[in-house]
Amino acid sequence: MKKVARDVFGLGFAVSRGLIPLMARRHIVAWVGRHEALPYREQLAIELLRDFAERDPNAYHRFLWARHLAYAQTFQAERRFGAERIHQSRRMLFDDLRAFLQQQGIDPEADIRSVLEVGSSLGYLLHHLETGMFRSATSLEGIDIDRTAIDEGAAYLASIGSSVKLTMADMGELETVLAGRKVDVILCAGVLMYVPEDDARAIVRSIMGHTNVVAVFAGLAHPERDNSTLVHSAIRERDATFIHDLDGLVRDAGGHVAWRRWEGPRDVDGNTIYFVFARPGDAA
Repeated sequence: MKKVARDVFGLGFAVSRGLIPLMARRHIVAWVGRHEALPYREQLAIELLRDFAERDPNAYHRFLWARHLAYAQTFQAERRFGAERIHQSRRMLFDDLRAFLQQQGIDPEADIRSVLEVGSSLGYLLHHLETGMFRSATSLEGIDIDRTAIDEGAAYLASIGSSVKLTMADMGELETVLAGRKVDVILCAGVLMYVPEDDARAIVRSIMGHTNVVAVFAGLAHPERDNSTLVHSAIRERDATFIHDLDGLVRDAGGHVAWRRWEGPRDVDGNTIYFVFARPGDAA
């Protein structure tokens, strides 16, 4: 019975996609997104726009993030801030980062002065690092295209006396955002999966050009083969996200892959494990 219900549900959306123009469906999704009491808002957005995702995944993801729709709506201060709410996969990432820095003779508590997160959303990961690892950092910045998340996160951070500063900006605008500056640690976790290969390559190049100590990447792991063997980026079919060879993107940017972790299909609280820590070329 459940399968029949799912099939009927899917057929109904397929008919809707065929009868309602994409522009009108985008307006419907935006309207639904503004009404928190409506159930299944995320599923509705995804199903109504499934053909959009298949035809132009980059534009599809930008549409959802920029308007705080579908999966973006899960980023709320009360659901994300607090050490107990940090996902296990990100705890693993930060534990690995601490160990890596210490192996390099760098004390994360004292030697890291500046941090930038690309795709920071509310800034909850930056605040976690501010209080749990980079306690001496005097500059903690985050950028994101999600205005709703930026505003909500900035208000919450100000209310607790955090030094984290958030700015609405596209990650493709890093050269403008940083304006010639370099940052000790640049974090880009779970973000490049929303942009195609050429855009990801340009973003990684910008990140490596503005990194002093280490750039920290976390991306989707290919479930069947090590990402470093990919000739081109792949697309995860279920959500039209991109699986990149982060190792290759770093090397193309003139950086040095100093540490990596790839665990293929392993799922940790909904995330796969593919971490790359990169040093700028002159630090190799």
